[in-house]
Amino acid sequence: DEFLELAYGNTVNDPHNNWSGNSQCGSGYTVVGMGNVDLTGGTNGQMNDVYAEPGVGLRAWCGNDRCNVNALCGRVSDASGNNVLSISASANVNGGHGWGPFSNCDDTKRSLGLSRFDLHASGTSTSVEINHITCSVSENGCKIYGLNSDTTVSSMCASVPGHFIDVVTGTHISNQAHGWTPQSTCPAGYEAVGFAEMDNYSAAPGQDVNHFQIVLNGGAQAYYHGNSAGGSTQALCAKIMECTGLPAHAEIVYKNNDGATS
Repeated sequence: DEFLELAYGNTVNDPHNNWSGNSQCGSGYTVVGMGNVDLTGGTNGQMNDVYAEPGVGLRAWCGNDRCNVNALCGRVSDASGNNVLSISASANVNGGHGWGPFSNCDDTKRSLGLSRFDLHASGTSTSVEINHITCSVSENGCKIYGLNSDTTVSSMCASVPGHFIDVVTGTHISNQAHGWTPQSTCPAGYEAVGFAEMDNYSAAPGQDVNHFQIVLNGGAQAYYHGNSAGGSTQALCAKIMECTGLPAHAEIVYKNNDGATS
């Protein structure tokens, strides 16, 4: 098997109600997702548009607050030390208030989580938020629930020549209180690359996702602010596996964390 190596890009600060610069990956790495997004003030701020752009980096537009962002960067090295991990984004898909449709990767690539989520309504309103994120193994893509806002979503899609990417879900973690959830962790040999689930149990104004992160060599967790109901977290986990004697884009058998095929 080849290994998926992960690292953070540099920390970039959103200048408040405007786009941040890009958190970029180090030499030999490419952006694979959203490593860390943090509303620094914690009061009435909104993650209005967060975009992990393949080949560029991670940037954010946060309303009513500044936010710090770090790209999640990855590499899969061949025998010569070259990064052979190929990353692209699925098509932007628009939705209305509530659940939007899935933005799916094509059959030659596997979804590693979100590339972008965008709230069309004003990011200065405390009644507007991303309330729920789902990235499905079986759908090979992501969808979002926009509270009081139309939305746009796209998924991060990956492939490795001569290999396939096995994607599973991590442990499902709930936190019935304001603050951090425990980390959702992956099965042995898999790396957390995104969120299969991030669900804010409250729809009250000002009670939102304040911070989410992929912990390197750990799992995925989210911070639910001002929310006595709390929320849930589930990591999306990936492993690079060699296709000996098979075509580069072999059919993948997906498994849930309990081992059942889906």
